[in-house]
Amino acid sequence: MSHPSSLPALLRHPGRRLRLAATVLTLAVAVTGLATATAGAAEAIADDRLCGKFDVAPVDDARHTVQNNRWGTSATQCVTARDGGFTVERADGAVGPGAPKSYPSILTGCHWGRCTSGSLLPLKVSESAGLRSSVSTTPAPGQWNAAYDVWVDSRRSFAGQADDTEIMVWTDHRGALAHPLGSPAGAFTSTDGATWDVFEGNIGWDVVSFVRQSGTRSVEDLDLGAFVAESVRRGATERGSWITSVQYGFEPWSGGAGLAADGFEVRDDPAGDASRARPPAPPTAPDTERAAISGKASGRCVDVAGRSRADGAPLQLWDCQDGNDAQLWVRRGDQVVGAGSGRCLDVAPAAAPGARAVRTRTCRDDAASQRWTTRDDTLVNQASGACLTASSGATANATPLVSAPCDGTPGQGWVVRR
Repeated sequence: MSHPSSLPALLRHPGRRLRLAATVLTLAVAVTGLATATAGAAEAIADDRLCGKFDVAPVDDARHTVQNNRWGTSATQCVTARDGGFTVERADGAVGPGAPKSYPSILTGCHWGRCTSGSLLPLKVSESAGLRSSVSTTPAPGQWNAAYDVWVDSRRSFAGQADDTEIMVWTDHRGALAHPLGSPAGAFTSTDGATWDVFEGNIGWDVVSFVRQSGTRSVEDLDLGAFVAESVRRGATERGSWITSVQYGFEPWSGGAGLAADGFEVRDDPAGDASRARPPAPPTAPDTERAAISGKASGRCVDVAGRSRADGAPLQLWDCQDGNDAQLWVRRGDQVVGAGSGRCLDVAPAAAPGARAVRTRTCRDDAASQRWTTRDDTLVNQASGACLTASSGATANATPLVSAPCDGTPGQGWVVRR
């Protein structure tokens, strides 16, 4: 929950993977919860052996969870859970091109209302530069991938479908059927020097897949934060969103018995941040505090329409959303800078007498249209002497924000929300 404070205070203190069929998984998991082992298994099932469609087991003193996750097939699949990993003991059936039949995996974090113990997740995307992971795998006959699945949600949520991005990192794969969702979108070089083909798609949320050109059976301290940062750079992931879980496992299309993962670990390495190549940060002072600005009359926030990061993006009123960096602003001198885009609050040139549109533009030290000061609870543009105003005094979502003569109307009053 955000908490309002005075407007001058802000200015005084500078400061996916899944194809269409995957929808079935999200619905089924929500309904199923903690599933029991299926009665159709031919043999007795040990306590650490999971054969039920969505069976799970805690490992590593509950720091990780192993999940069978047989979402795409009715054929039998069983995995044996152990500290640090699991083995696919049985993997019947096969599927054709498109979605795989399952994703047996191990995870840390929160997934569909179930959280592991002592996890560093959920973790803000903007604070994920030190995210690293290690794991080793054992291959097996069949067609499959071995991949991380990093789920990103716009909310710091513990339950339900993550709605921002699904970031998949394929460390290895076998067979022509093992093909990622979406279309080719260039290549990416990770901090360890490996090259990855990139695919982008959308199935109600953005899916970005990185496929290692030369597969490997193990990774040591793989820089997952760099993949997240690349997804941010591509516009798929919002910096204000939350990484809710990191998973590692296998997506088999056919076969898969004998696949195994071991030594799974995810950690945060803040010391590694300074040496890592990262996308340019918004041009703000390091001690700047991010905050939302909401209308006193509407209770809605100053919002970049469509979460655009482009020059000339219009400003509007919209329902305040915690963590949405299209609604977060920081102060740099007398400029107001978007935390997500790094662009400045700017008044457009006058096309006719009267109100002028307010937009985001590349910050320029010599641009008077980007200079703002406060007067009581108003934001006043220094070039025009006009106030930031909700157009026509409206309070609804999508109300445009303009620069208009200061007249004390309710649409010109603003408060800071932290």
